[in-house]
Amino acid sequence: MRKMMAVMIFILLILGLCSCKATDTKTSESDKKENYREHQELTAFQTSFDADNMLRVSIPEANLNNVFIRKVSSNELLDKDIYGQVYLLADDRYGGNRGTSDHYLAVVANDKIVVEDLSKWEDQSCYSGNIELCDFDGDGDKEILLYECVGMTGGAGQYLSRVFNFDDNKLVEMFCSDNGTDDFNTGYSINILKDRKFIIENEITKYSEQFRLDDRKDDYFDSWYDKSGDPVELEILVDSFYEFSPVDMDNDGVYEIVGRQYVSLIGHSDGIGSATTVLKFDNDKSEFAIIETSFSLEF
Repeated sequence: MRKMMAVMIFILLILGLCSCKATDTKTSESDKKENYREHQELTAFQTSFDADNMLRVSIPEANLNNVFIRKVSSNELLDKDIYGQVYLLADDRYGGNRGTSDHYLAVVANDKIVVEDLSKWEDQSCYSGNIELCDFDGDGDKEILLYECVGMTGGAGQYLSRVFNFDDNKLVEMFCSDNGTDDFNTGYSINILKDRKFIIENEITKYSEQFRLDDRKDDYFDSWYDKSGDPVELEILVDSFYEFSPVDMDNDGVYEIVGRQYVSLIGHSDGIGSATTVLKFDNDKSEFAIIETSFSLEF
């Protein structure tokens, strides 16, 4: 009898444990599927698109409404152990249809969003924009390179180039090609020589190279020389960076920036070539420094 009672108790214990395990499994599966929704079946594979109202986002807490995403990054290490995505948001308030826009930079990390108004002056408009994430200062996380077209007149257009660091949940500007009064000075000048030759020099890197324009008519050079045939002093106009790209030139994992600028001489439409400038972040001075310069007759 005692053996039979012991067997019955053992069986009841086993059944109880199995029941508990089954209940836990059901509860776990139920909790897991609590936020599930049914698969959305497409009812059409092609439809009309309203660029003014469709695929838009709003951040009402920041008073940002009905903007579209112009660019978005992958999930990257932005600060120490903080991973996140960077968005370039655009408000096409100048007529809509995802054209000319105001730009905002947004970082989404740790269930928070940090938003920065990118306007540097009143009514600044942007025709296009791009972001690229690279390590420029060698700290292991990635900074944000921002490149915007802000004008279409003259030369290759007008551009605004910046670099931001995401530090302690704030966007900190590390570089800007516009200091409020002038474009970032890359140090180029011209020296007119005889025989339709000229020298391009750079006061920062001491670069100097001689060139000759062979594709111009004879009367073009009238403004190069005085009545005695001696060269006159002329100045070149060096535009903002029409290219601004990260390049790891020495393959050390820390990126430099290569910028190219349209260069003109007799009027803005008189393009004579392009200046190429390499920038590298100087941690001692906490600023980007020019480390290499060159000039080319080609654009």
